[in-house]
Amino acid sequence: MFSIIKYFVITIVVSLMTALYLLCMTPSGLQYELQWLAKLLPGKLMIEKINGTLLYGFTLQNISYQTPEQYTTIKSLTLRFKPDALLQKKLVIEELLLDDAKIKLISTDSPNKPFHLEDFSFLRYISLNHISLHHVLIEKSKLSLQLNGDITHQWNVKWEARIPELSEIQPEYTGSLTACGTISGLRSTPTIHTVIQGKQLNLNGQKINKLHGQTDIIVKPNTTSSMQLTAFDVNLHDYFFKKLEFDITGNVAYENNKLTALLNMNIGRISIPLLGIHPEKIALQATLDGNKMVILSGHLQSGKGTANMTGTLDLNHADLPLDLTVQGSHLQAVNLSEYKIIISPDLTINFTYPLLQVTGKVLIPDAKITPKDFSETQTLPNEVVFVNQAKPAPTFSLNTLLQIHLNLGENVSIQYDKLQTQLSGEILITKDADSPAIASGELYTVDGTYTAYGKKLAIETGRLI
Repeated sequence: MFSIIKYFVITIVVSLMTALYLLCMTPSGLQYELQWLAKLLPGKLMIEKINGTLLYGFTLQNISYQTPEQYTTIKSLTLRFKPDALLQKKLVIEELLLDDAKIKLISTDSPNKPFHLEDFSFLRYISLNHISLHHVLIEKSKLSLQLNGDITHQWNVKWEARIPELSEIQPEYTGSLTACGTISGLRSTPTIHTVIQGKQLNLNGQKINKLHGQTDIIVKPNTTSSMQLTAFDVNLHDYFFKKLEFDITGNVAYENNKLTALLNMNIGRISIPLLGIHPEKIALQATLDGNKMVILSGHLQSGKGTANMTGTLDLNHADLPLDLTVQGSHLQAVNLSEYKIIISPDLTINFTYPLLQVTGKVLIPDAKITPKDFSETQTLPNEVVFVNQAKPAPTFSLNTLLQIHLNLGENVSIQYDKLQTQLSGEILITKDADSPAIASGELYTVDGTYTAYGKKLAIETGRLI
């Protein structure tokens, strides 16, 4: 009886080892495994040609796999892995070669699943030693991403992304974007070089006719990355910029489960034709601390004056509260033929959507106002209100609160028609969320002249409002 049991166990063990050998070390075993896999996978998997074994590596040719969400075709796929690594609960892939692969993602009505980093925790058990990508194309509608190159201990990959119509991403956007570049350097600290081009961009009414730029991002803690962007023919609300240039540098670090970053942005010189000014030496610095607070600082020059800005942006809240303080001295605010105005602001700005609050003081130390004759003006001032007229839909749903003290300095003059005089006084500008702005205070004329009936009359003091 004992002998029967012994030979029965030996027969079972030999049978299992034979089955394992056939499955792992013969082409027919690989074919059976793939047939079994095709039955388990959702969708339809078809493979035209199979070469190799599971244990020593294999090559599959003319693969197609289709589900309601995607359709994938691969001309050739080669895979080799280390079987002994499985004993250590790791999947070590020695070589993965993809040739002429096309993945087409299909839009469906099903809601997108939320993204969680925990869903990809299994990746720490997988190691890829050599990846070769030859004509790998990923498409969704008109969007595309193409990859070519090798990944060993170093990156050597070329890539190109095309967005021929931005409305595919956001319905309110129009225009096209293309980006191409390389990924090089060590696998753990790659350098991503990108060249960006955009044409006829319209982002919720903000227009950029042409955009060009490049970036060099180094994925390494405390290492500086850079970005240069140039935009042509830019329309932002009521302002037109012929050319905007941005020079951005920064670095990022992740330590003790906290993300920190430092970003420096230099804009150089811009033109605002509506005001006739050309602010320059514009710089902004943003520092992200480990508590998700962004510390902001910056400065600019307009005319002979300068302004400095400090503030914070809180990333802990969804509405991103922003607090800014702006202080300036003798800034050129308007430089038109009829209006030349210098200001020295001291303002506090608080923005938590949809509430915008601006408080503080603005001194006008110098101004020269020489308006032309308005007798031929064909438009009505903004104060004229038509009864029962339909109100236009608001462009922005912001509730604005103002409390600004406006002071006129000693060198503010006005010359209009037969009047020439200095102005002085103080006005308080206030605005509630549901009401128009209101100005209260007094303006005076000082040491001026007025021509009447062929005679020049001297003005000692006078009250305007």
